[in-house]
Amino acid sequence: MPTETPAPPPSSKLPSLNKSSSFHNFTQVPTAQNQNSDEKPGKKPGSSIKAKIKNFSVRTLRDSFTSKYKKQSVVKPKDHSEKNSSSKIHDEKETLSNLISSDLEHIKVVSEKLEEYKGRVNEQVEDALKKFEKLKEGGKEKDLRELKKVVTKLKLKVPSKYKIDAEKDPHGNHQSSDATRSKGDIPQEVLDKMPQLYKANMFVNSLEFQDLLSRYRGLTIELKLCLLCFSVFPEDAIIKKRLMVYWWIGEGFVPPIKRTGEGIENQKTAEEYGKEFFDKLMELGFIEPVNNKGSLIIGSCKMHPFIRSVVVILAEKAKFFDFDLKGYPTVEFLSSYRACLSGKGLVYIAELEKLHMLFNVKEANLELKAEWLLKMSNVNVLYLGRWQASATQHVEVEDAKFLEGLENMKHLRFFSLQGISGITELPESISKLKYLTILDLRACHSLEVIPEGIGLLENLTHLDMSECYLLEHMPKKLARLTKLRVLKGFVVGDMQGKHSCTLDDLAKLPRLRKLSIYSGMKNFPTDSHVSALQQLQALLKLTIAWGGGALQGKAEGKPREGKKKDGGLRATPKKQQVRKALRQANAFKLPTLPSQLEKLDLKCYPEKVTPGWLNPANLKGLKKLYIRGGKFYDLGQFQDLDDSWDADCLVKDTWKVEQLRLKYLSELEMDWRELRELFPNLIYLEKVKCPKLSFFPCNESGVWMNKTMLKQM
Repeated sequence: MPTETPAPPPSSKLPSLNKSSSFHNFTQVPTAQNQNSDEKPGKKPGSSIKAKIKNFSVRTLRDSFTSKYKKQSVVKPKDHSEKNSSSKIHDEKETLSNLISSDLEHIKVVSEKLEEYKGRVNEQVEDALKKFEKLKEGGKEKDLRELKKVVTKLKLKVPSKYKIDAEKDPHGNHQSSDATRSKGDIPQEVLDKMPQLYKANMFVNSLEFQDLLSRYRGLTIELKLCLLCFSVFPEDAIIKKRLMVYWWIGEGFVPPIKRTGEGIENQKTAEEYGKEFFDKLMELGFIEPVNNKGSLIIGSCKMHPFIRSVVVILAEKAKFFDFDLKGYPTVEFLSSYRACLSGKGLVYIAELEKLHMLFNVKEANLELKAEWLLKMSNVNVLYLGRWQASATQHVEVEDAKFLEGLENMKHLRFFSLQGISGITELPESISKLKYLTILDLRACHSLEVIPEGIGLLENLTHLDMSECYLLEHMPKKLARLTKLRVLKGFVVGDMQGKHSCTLDDLAKLPRLRKLSIYSGMKNFPTDSHVSALQQLQALLKLTIAWGGGALQGKAEGKPREGKKKDGGLRATPKKQQVRKALRQANAFKLPTLPSQLEKLDLKCYPEKVTPGWLNPANLKGLKKLYIRGGKFYDLGQFQDLDDSWDADCLVKDTWKVEQLRLKYLSELEMDWRELRELFPNLIYLEKVKCPKLSFFPCNESGVWMNKTMLKQM
């Protein structure tokens, strides 16, 4: 069995946080006398945090700042003569006039260029419209694909501001984006004058602050480091669990893979450790779950502004980030060796070889140079893409040549380009990142090519290419990534050549646990595809999304025998006997999905008829079933009319599924009693815009939970 490659040696130039005197002062373990002295037996570890925050005396703090600003507002007499004052005013007027004249001239020149650019784009749009009019009736699929690629490139030319405006709800229900919009329409100058908690001695000396500090000191060194990462995000930001876990893996804050028994299936991964750390911080009350519908799965979190202020103070004392006077992380890394892009670009480029991490907090237009990246030889985490949960946040690059500077990043473990527009292909230099563990390319809408050199990333465990809709095939050498555990966005097309990686090739990946597939084929998966999936013996989670050609034309499939046109149902004994014989004849011919699957997610399935591979009898280990979009109408309620149903047994096959999500299924028809018969083990149900599902006892969010079974978990 292949052994794990050891982690790269840490750079001698990077700071040692646990040896820093300032870090030590804030991380020493409290004595038994003061640690959690207010906790009662049986009380949840983090349950008193919110109560103490609520009781904090903001009024006293406000009065303190009010008096401070009153003192500052006293106007001192100016010690200038009237003559000097008049001369100064004249100089200022002349300077302003020159600036205005220069700006107007600049605007005039730029406006002329914009008109020329607008004309070129309009011509391209007109050409695309003409081609579409010719092709939409009887055009070939190949031509439509080419046109789709042209239209996508045109769409990418739209500036970010107008993309966001266009994506708003037409009814005015567009929700505010993370962090900044939550404060409403308060002018920035007013926000700047508002008191900052972390600046006040009264806040630092408060009982609430000391209580949180005591809890912080009680954490392990790994949990402390994981918690300090949250200081990079603004107030009220919604933060993805996946992002934090990947970050912690990249920085080495979570332990490496640990063997808990014999065999690959018994190894505990770094990702599993990271999820445990996230859940622990939530259990202790440092972060709050973001769960609008009461789902059993927590995928995002927030941090209370009070707690964030404490964490910022701790991070600053520990030199975890460099912060400005308002408590926001900066691009400078004089003491922390971690830099953040905050809208002003990478203005501090000295000593880049000392940089440990570069994180894009709010840089919408990336302007980086290859020579800068070449100097970042000690970087562990390079996060240039979008971190926000909202897809309306855009990041763009004018020139992606800066990526050629990746080759010197010998210690890079986590690299993210998520949501960046303007990158059409990855450079071959990416093959030099021998310690890269996680490569995040999600939603790179311009990306067309993945280089063959990706097969040289021997330590890669996570590869995310989902929502990269211009990718048409996968590189053949992708199958060399034998340590790959998570593969998202794998493309299966009908024009794949001998240099494309196929589903059969994925059988060479013995550790693959999670796979998501995107296909434009209407008949996907064929029997050969299902047989290939069956060879993935470690696979636990499978997602299949159909798009493009799969959704064109008629998607109804052949009508089910025994179903009347008027919707009525009928089945005769003769038909049942025939179906029984067919079932016995075909019992061992139809391939099935891997029986060990625990989660199956189907998006936009193009047929109505249930595929043979979606059978509860063959998926006994399935615990989560998500079906979203498409014309799907059968979950097994018509088994008595199916060719595979045994008329003699009179017992339908039932699902072992515990969590079921049904969204945007206009053709799925059944009542609550039928669904409960098919899903007797159901604990959680989410139903969204399925108009033919009747008498379901869901709440206003479309959620139902079996509270009795939840208590037994």
